[in-house]
Amino acid sequence: MSSPRFSRRWASAGISMGSSPSELETVPTVGAAVGDEDWEQSSSSSDLETLGSFKHKKQTTTQQESQNVLSSFLSGKVRSASSPGTFPEKSTMGDEGYEHSCEVLYQYFLKQFASQDEQSVVESFNELQTLLVGLQEEYRAVSAQKKSSREISPILEALKTLERVLIPLLGHIVTEIRERTVILMNVLYDGHDLQMTESLNVSIQCVGEVADIEIPLHGRVDSKELEKYVLCLSEANRESYLAPCRWKFYSIVCKDHYLKAIGLPAFSTSGYYDWYFAEKPKDFSRDKNFTFLSPAVLSFVDARFQKGRIIVHPANIRESLLYELPIDQVDATWDSKTGELKKRGSFDSVAQRLPDLRLDGVTHVYLMGALSRPIDDPEAPPVEIADRSQPAAILGGAAAFKNLVSEAHRLGVGTIVDSFCRVSRNAHHRKYDPLVVYTKSAQGLIPHAGTDGRELQWDNTCLLNYRKFDAWELFYQDIYRLIHDFGIQGVRLDNAQSYPLIMKADVEELFRVDVDGELHYSLDDILHGKVVKENQDCGYWLTEAALDFGYPNPFLVRLTKRIWNDFPNFIFIAEAHFQREPQLTFSGVIPHTIRVAQILASICGQSLRRDGSVTKLPESRKCTARTLSRLYRSCKFTMPKGAIQLGCTCTHNSPYPGVLYGRRAWLAVDLLYFLPEIPMLFYGEENGRMYRFNMATVSQSIETHPFYDINYENVLPKSPRSTESSSPVDGISALVLDDLSTNSPPKVPTISPLSAKKKKKKSSMFTLELKRSAGSSQSLVRSQSIDDVRGMSIRSVSVDDIGSLSRLEEDTRLKIGPGVGYDIRMIRGHYEHRRSIRLFHPAFRHGSLTVLEVSLHLKEQVFSFVRCWNDSLIVVAMNMKCDLDGDEFREPCEVELDLKPLLEALKNEIYEKNEDNLFSFLDCFTKESHPEMLAFHELLFRKYAVKLKPLGTLVLTPQLSPKTEENEQLHLEQCLARLQLDGVDMKDPRENALAWKLTRAAVDSLEQFAKTFYEIFSLMTSSGMLESTIIHLCSVCLQRATVPRYEASYTPKNLVPPRGERILSLLIHLSCTAENLQFRTVCQKVLKNVSEMGPLVFVAPELGRFSTAGGLGVMVDELTKGLASLGSEVYVISPYYSVNRKGQWKYLEPDGIVWTRNIQVRVGSRDLTVGIYEGMEEGVHLIFLEQGEYYPKVYADMASQRRQLELIVLTSLASLEVLCQKSLAPALFITNDWIAALSAGYAKQGFFGSFFENTTFFHIIHNLGDAVYEGRVYPNESEGLFEDVHRLPASLVFDPTWSQVVVNPSRCALLCSDSWGTVSNSYLEELVSFHPLKYILRLARCPFGYPNGIRKKEREALLKTRGGGSHLQAKTIIQQRYFQFQTLDASIPLFCFIGRVTSQKGVHLILQSVEQLIQFTGGKIQFLIGGPANRADPYAASCAVQMEYLRSRYPWQFWAAPDEFFTDGPLVNLGADFGMMPSLFEPGGIVQHEFFVAGTPVIAYRTGGLKDTVHEWDGDALEGNGFTFEDYTLAAFVDATKRALRVFSRQDEYQELRKAAYDSVIDVSQVAFAWYKEFHRLRNVIFRRETLLQKEYQDWMTVPCSYLSKNCRYVLLYWLEEEEEDDGEGDISVFLKGSFDGWSNRWCFEQYKPPLVKPDVTIQCATQPKHKKPCKQLLLKLVPGLYSFKFLVRGEWRVSCLQPVVTEGIFENNVIEIS
Repeated sequence: MSSPRFSRRWASAGISMGSSPSELETVPTVGAAVGDEDWEQSSSSSDLETLGSFKHKKQTTTQQESQNVLSSFLSGKVRSASSPGTFPEKSTMGDEGYEHSCEVLYQYFLKQFASQDEQSVVESFNELQTLLVGLQEEYRAVSAQKKSSREISPILEALKTLERVLIPLLGHIVTEIRERTVILMNVLYDGHDLQMTESLNVSIQCVGEVADIEIPLHGRVDSKELEKYVLCLSEANRESYLAPCRWKFYSIVCKDHYLKAIGLPAFSTSGYYDWYFAEKPKDFSRDKNFTFLSPAVLSFVDARFQKGRIIVHPANIRESLLYELPIDQVDATWDSKTGELKKRGSFDSVAQRLPDLRLDGVTHVYLMGALSRPIDDPEAPPVEIADRSQPAAILGGAAAFKNLVSEAHRLGVGTIVDSFCRVSRNAHHRKYDPLVVYTKSAQGLIPHAGTDGRELQWDNTCLLNYRKFDAWELFYQDIYRLIHDFGIQGVRLDNAQSYPLIMKADVEELFRVDVDGELHYSLDDILHGKVVKENQDCGYWLTEAALDFGYPNPFLVRLTKRIWNDFPNFIFIAEAHFQREPQLTFSGVIPHTIRVAQILASICGQSLRRDGSVTKLPESRKCTARTLSRLYRSCKFTMPKGAIQLGCTCTHNSPYPGVLYGRRAWLAVDLLYFLPEIPMLFYGEENGRMYRFNMATVSQSIETHPFYDINYENVLPKSPRSTESSSPVDGISALVLDDLSTNSPPKVPTISPLSAKKKKKKSSMFTLELKRSAGSSQSLVRSQSIDDVRGMSIRSVSVDDIGSLSRLEEDTRLKIGPGVGYDIRMIRGHYEHRRSIRLFHPAFRHGSLTVLEVSLHLKEQVFSFVRCWNDSLIVVAMNMKCDLDGDEFREPCEVELDLKPLLEALKNEIYEKNEDNLFSFLDCFTKESHPEMLAFHELLFRKYAVKLKPLGTLVLTPQLSPKTEENEQLHLEQCLARLQLDGVDMKDPRENALAWKLTRAAVDSLEQFAKTFYEIFSLMTSSGMLESTIIHLCSVCLQRATVPRYEASYTPKNLVPPRGERILSLLIHLSCTAENLQFRTVCQKVLKNVSEMGPLVFVAPELGRFSTAGGLGVMVDELTKGLASLGSEVYVISPYYSVNRKGQWKYLEPDGIVWTRNIQVRVGSRDLTVGIYEGMEEGVHLIFLEQGEYYPKVYADMASQRRQLELIVLTSLASLEVLCQKSLAPALFITNDWIAALSAGYAKQGFFGSFFENTTFFHIIHNLGDAVYEGRVYPNESEGLFEDVHRLPASLVFDPTWSQVVVNPSRCALLCSDSWGTVSNSYLEELVSFHPLKYILRLARCPFGYPNGIRKKEREALLKTRGGGSHLQAKTIIQQRYFQFQTLDASIPLFCFIGRVTSQKGVHLILQSVEQLIQFTGGKIQFLIGGPANRADPYAASCAVQMEYLRSRYPWQFWAAPDEFFTDGPLVNLGADFGMMPSLFEPGGIVQHEFFVAGTPVIAYRTGGLKDTVHEWDGDALEGNGFTFEDYTLAAFVDATKRALRVFSRQDEYQELRKAAYDSVIDVSQVAFAWYKEFHRLRNVIFRRETLLQKEYQDWMTVPCSYLSKNCRYVLLYWLEEEEEDDGEGDISVFLKGSFDGWSNRWCFEQYKPPLVKPDVTIQCATQPKHKKPCKQLLLKLVPGLYSFKFLVRGEWRVSCLQPVVTEGIFENNVIEIS
């Protein structure tokens, strides 16, 4: 949890967190340390003004007094004032004098921190920090000299004094003080300053485990270099929790690219073990000592891993099974006739239950309600505590409780009780009286009710003042007494996610002055916040140190450290809410989380609130299986390694699983036992209980306030913060910008900025996320009245209640569905079975969790993960849906599990150990072994297909298969079968052992490659496979062998993948010189397959500057040019419209695109003549189709459904016909959207014979958003299906299951194309999950998606010429041109939209927000809408009317011209402060990149390609490029805009945002290469570079190989320079093709140089007899034989006049015989 930016934050205030103590004494400090957003998280500006307005003499401390007090303290203790920073060896005064000195010091700091002078407060904190670090140094120095405890104890007393000072500073009104207090308190409790500048990287282990410190290294490290360093590992100093720790030192070594320490011990006790690296001392010894070596920075280790912490919990805690027993309920009985409570549960009744629980595997019981309650109130609820250190008398008292704990101990069961931060309001023990905190009300000062500070308040309790040291100490003492007196083994900290609860101080009240001019409250009351604001949280949980930088909670660290010093096996469980599990884990406790329960309830349509109550959820807010996947993926980054948490299906507050989840109760049990959390059951749930008298309410009403429903889709992965009321500075009125304009429009209101002393301060997006949903915390806290709380207690009820409970139980049971196998009364067997599975497989208890990928369309339905521990792997897959969710979920789903993510979690040694082993999956439930046998890499990379029943769970584990010849042969046969099944759909060679074997052989040697290839060839031949199939599959294997080389994800662990050139060179040698002729022939054919791509033909309805109407034309234009620049032969076919978008005729002529021919195309019963125009642009061959009747303009209205279909038929047939006429057989034929969607159908149905039989058809979906974009045609009843028009089988264009008769060209494209792709991964996922054609879309096993891009350099040049040069220059032009400004006003944020005014683009959201945002900003905001509105479209027409109104009403804030075509796009891209893209759907999107390349951030709805390319700005990490909103509502859009306004108000941060936006641009070269690789995969072509290929070929030329002919000859061909080439034309390229490799490879001549080997044959070549000398050469290795060949010179095929020429068919070739 490194936080380098955190220390920089304080540098702005003149303070370096990395400064030495002496430096901190002298650093000048800026007076105000409050950021411009402190109103969000701490005191408001009015609080600070109140504090600053009070000038009281007794509060003023001069600098001289400060010097006197500190000097007096230091000289009285251990040092003289004349030598600051140095400590003498002996104390100069007695204990009593020193205690007095400590008190004087405390009083001094009390005055300083209760002062009204902020600068003085900060300076005093610097003094405190200096003193604390100095005291720790002195303790180490004194301890190293082995002084007596008498000499050490004064130092500890001084440290305790500083602790007393620091605790109230956690709630100080100055933000900087709170932040630094969190850090300094950690330094205090750590006993060292490793966390002074950044928090430690935390991992979690248990007693008995060896310290797991493995640090990844950068590159190779010399062992001698490692000998210079040691690893320093701390051990707790049990003399005092404030005593600095001891250190042990260990040598380090490098193993498997990891840095490891030698001889690390197994942990013997729980605690905190910190480590770091240091230079090895001369007197190196492992013995424990107090020496703190200066940390060293290892250049070969990442900064995040230079130091760390291991939190060690008690032994075997991961093996635990907990059981919650609400004591009052255990065996409680009621009179069935009167409803009177006859018997309450007791400690004795619980003790009687323990033997049965132990037999059920329970290791710990959580005794809920065990603590003392008001003695005079038998109906007091279990959570109303009178004394936290005593058991409840009503349950049997101290003696019975002690007997219970003793019995549990005898049985080996641990006992856990509650601990609370609140106590009974009216009946608490007297020891709590001085610690109660108060709040002001109309009745005066009243105790603040117990609260969690955010959501719940309990009126029957009161809150203690955790600004007081005594409150912290008493909390510890109460727990200590329970341990000491009764022997409990753990506590569950109620609402630990809010500890320590510190409310915001009521500054106005605390600084109230009495009539005599004196402060009403003492300085002690002021510092300790005696009076606070109600439910306005303040302290640790509102600091960036906690939420953003991972600093532990000092309160919990102190508590755990103190208890573990005396009771090292004690367990701390912490109730966790508000996504604060990470911070709790860092702080030494085990979070008790209900996140999984809440998500599962949400999947079931119920909102499980924090207090256990339940309400219905609207469909739009339900979670899905994807939410669980996101949760556990986020844990990988937010939770420490080895984190331990406690999970449950329900709690003592919530309903039982049957009520919460219905049929998914069985899934809840599976999650409980199979997820990493330690399982905890609630009393009776395993027996199918569903109702109890004190259960929280289950409401059938819809949750109205989203704040109480934890929307995990929005909050994952970070923790949200509490918020405060932020008006009026919540918006643009908080802009701290100078008004740069001198002549602003007269009607723009002026704004008063905040005080200039406000400093920049970053805040995370999740703070703002919560602000959007929550508003003021105080207004959202729900009070639970005394009657509400009493309703949760065990008491007498009415007779009707008893009857209704039984009826509810039975009604719910029947509703769940016992008739279909879901009888909740029988669920106990499910609990027992899942527990036995967990016990049998250690991976479920100890293993890490990795979320697996599943099929795209099943991500909302299937949750799958793998548990990994040592060599054990357990794969779990769960189907979260059933017929209750819809008929489509009634049947089992087939899901492909992708285990690739597991590769990152596996250690190298595990991978290497198992790489050559064979495995088969074993079903952990049925114990049946799956027949499929897999190598380890196949297990990881090949998607494993399984069937999941509705609400079913599958648990598989790979079992090692014996290494026998029979198994190996069976595996090879299965690999071959899988290879045939997968074919081109295989993406990685590791998916198939044959392909991976070939890949590894290519890395090894020519001999190994030839051997492996021949074995695979023989295996295929012996299986009876056709030669064509063999060639195809070998091509697939060889092409996939190159994939890992170019893919960054999941790179091989133990080898460097081969280049394509290496594989081609090896294949060339086999093609030319293999001994076996049949094998050589196959190699030649494979070489031909993988060597050349062939032409790529695109068909598009619009193209570039010629006819672009939207993103499709831009994307095709940019992509094809990018592919051409990579060396591909690219053609684009597009209509030649009568007029272009500018109304121009004959627009092709200026570009030299000319008519070449006419073709005839039959459409229906008509033969149409189509003119063909051809040209070239930037390496792309352009073919335009002219047919004025059907191509009047782009996307013209065809007037009838028949003519619309005729247009599609015409384009489809004409595109194919023109290729036939040109004899151009494409390798890939790529259709774009619907206009040529029938092309693949015509080709596959034989309309053109066999011409296209070797062509791969690919369909690119740019937009499939509605019927228009599918190209749907709607015939009437008399027109049938237009069979006479399209002439295709009806099944290709018509789906009989649809309610309406539709002829759908896109259906044909998807059914007949070999694959399809789209313009973003997110849109691809949306299509296969939700589109009406989803079932057809899923037929393609490997659809492709990649975001659009732009030509960055060209766009930047355009911005310079048409954009004004710079952002401010462009903004100036915009304000002058569109808003009538005379000069620039940079302080006004400018929001711009560019595009068509259509419903898809969501312009209405912008228009509806304008007036609201103008009012919000006081008029200082501007909007520009650049795009035409088609008034024939009702949506666009209504937008146009609203635009005209807004422009007339707000001429200086709004501009739009709906009837004009907007031409200032580049200017607006550069001049806007924010681009706006509230598109309802946006498959890819290019406009965002046009903004990004200008450095302009974008506000966008998270859909399609926008989801992939626009990312929420995080000011702390300086990551992101805009602002996004999840819900398509006006409120969500406005909130996103307000977040943008906040960042704009902080210009330093806004400039960082602009830089990040610019850096996020996707260049078309990236896009082109991505599609280039995909097309190579589809065609099985290997990417090659001629120079590298030539070198690789020559490197292998002299390498011996037993599979090559022994009679090989070296043949040297010289290309002779001709006289006509002396005219300065420059170097010419010469290529050779010949029959020696089956005319497969194109050989490149290289510059003349001495050959590598002496040639056996020399051949001179030239096209003319006149020549001078050799200028180029080519060395080949061939077997004897007769060969024909030919040369490609300057793009023309030529023969040499110096060699014999023969005629072969219609071709002339050279011929030569090698003897």
